[in-house]
Amino acid sequence: MARNAVARWAAVAVLRVLCASLAGGCRQRPRSPLSLVRSSTSPYCQDETGQLGDTAEALSIFIENFFAKKDVEFTIVLLESLQGESIERAGERLLETWRIGADNHGRGVLLLLALRERRVRMEVSYALEPILTDATCGRLIRDQIEPFLKQPGFLGLALQGAATFVSDRLNLEQDPVAREILHGWDREDGSRSGPALGGGAGSSKDFEFAVGAERK
Repeated sequence: MARNAVARWAAVAVLRVLCASLAGGCRQRPRSPLSLVRSSTSPYCQDETGQLGDTAEALSIFIENFFAKKDVEFTIVLLESLQGESIERAGERLLETWRIGADNHGRGVLLLLALRERRVRMEVSYALEPILTDATCGRLIRDQIEPFLKQPGFLGLALQGAATFVSDRLNLEQDPVAREILHGWDREDGSRSGPALGGGAGSSKDFEFAVGAERK
């Protein structure tokens, strides 16, 4: 009897260890940004953090409709973590592998946020580099995104504001006078263009993020 009891105890202990190992293996870990697959339900605002909740799909629809007549593809991606990658490499890789802007004559823009590292990156394709220069991207992050990220519950508003800023910039580029003023304001020429998507203009910055009741 004693031997049977010991055997049963040992079997239970082994089962507990196996269950604990399986549970640990099944825990969801943040996916590497280099292997991220584009969402089919929310392709223009992909939230891997859960911070936006239903707002992500609404933002995706807003962005798709907003840029439909501008021949530009604008995409937002929120990451839980960069998993050791630099945000510059992650941004360029996503722009290329997702072919952001490929169906719009190479005119693509990616706004990438990594919450754990508190990093934000604006990645611009070559075709849009004369319009969305490094200086313009830096100003967008500093003035239109960063202040809202410090306020709980304002993440969705910050992202919508970023899309609106890019759209307004594209509208002003249609006016020759405004275009000259904008280029002087940026203090950059940025005349290079080409068929490649990644490797154009861009800007990265650290930010403060206040986690709020963004989920619905």
